[in-house]
Parts: sequence; C-alpha cells; structure tokens
Amino acid sequence: MDAGEGMIWTAPLQWGGREGDRHAPLHGPRFLGGKTMAHDDSMATPRILSVGQCGFDGSTIADHLSKHLGARVEAAEGLDEARRRLAAGTFRLVLVNRILDADGSSGIDLIRALKQDPDAAVAALPVMLVSNLPDAQSEAREAGAVPGFGKSELKRPETLERIREVLGA
Repeated sequence: MDAGEGMIWTAPLQWGGREGDRHAPLHGPRFLGGKTMAHDDSMATPRILSVGQCGFDGSTIADHLSKHLGARVEAAEGLDEARRRLAAGTFRLVLVNRILDADGSSGIDLIRALKQDPDAAVAALPVMLVSNLPDAQSEAREAGAVPGFGKSELKRPETLERIREVLGA
C-alpha cells in the first residue's frame, strides 16, 4: 500500500496513516465542512461525475477536463447510477446533460432530485448543467445548480475557470 492510500486521517495524528507507523510521509489531515475526511485520490485529483452524456461528448468533456484541470471524470447514465456512484466515492462536481442520452429524461429533473437528496452530502455537491440553451441554464440554476456551460463553450478559458473555481483547484 502506498503512503496515504486507503488511510483515514484524524486531526491528532501527526505521522503516518496508521497508528504506530511513524515512518510514513506526513500529509496532514484533510478537512471538509469541519469534519476530518478519509484521504483518497480525490483530494489531490478532483473527481467529477458526468451524468447523461453520450459517449462522444462524455469522452470529449473528460479528455478536456483531465488535460487542463487534472480532473478524473467518471460517467453515470442516470439518477440511480449517479446516486450509487456519489454514495461510493468523493466527487467535487456533478455535470448533468440537459437530456440524458440513455433514456431521454430531463437533466433538470435529475438536478432537482440531487439537490433534494436525503443524503446531505449529495444535496450539497455543486451541480452544473451541460447545455447551450440559456433558458435551460436559467431553469437549472433555479433548481439549485451553479452556472453551467454548453458543449460549444467547453474549450473557452472562462468555462475552465468557472469549473476550476467550483473544484477549488
């Protein structure tokens, strides 16, 4: 096991990731919302969940955000899969397509469902709509999303900056 892999850090811990292991590198505790978090790659490599993109658009978004922001983008087809993945991992951002590719359902309805999720950590995650339509972006913000972007805007510097700010990168 590499130092830091799969370890839980608590505030009093000074050295290493396991009690008694004083030779592992010191990385320090990770905090989010006042709670000590388990250390995982998502703290160093921001993880983004992309929901409802077609294969081509999903890979274009993932490649671009990986190259320019060092992010790891993972895919989910719909709400149920998104909830499972969010419960199993630490993500910093959720990107939602306006119309989900798998079944044609509404991405804005998915945003509403995530923002009303009974799991407070899921409901608190920033969500962006991926759509070129201004009315859809406005509706997504009303549903609790942060300002998103259209696929045609993906490669604009201001889009990368907006995503960077949300990721805290």
